[in-house]
Amino acid sequence: PSKPDGGGLTKELAEQDLVTLLALGKPIESQDWLVDRWGVGKGTVSRWMAEWEKRGIVARAIDGRRKLIVAA
Repeated sequence: PSKPDGGGLTKELAEQDLVTLLALGKPIESQDWLVDRWGVGKGTVSRWMAEWEKRGIVARAIDGRRKLIVAA
């Protein structure tokens, strides 16, 4: 995804990217992968995920010891 000048993606652009990835059936490898992809901090990704989960955009499924990010 294209990043605005001066850093990482905005929350709105990150949400659009995530929705697109999920709609295309692309795997979301980890929050760390999203940190690298979006150019924001891990805490930021975690807060955004929590909000998007509350809004019903994503769900987190347990797979052994890891949580997968899936479409809600």
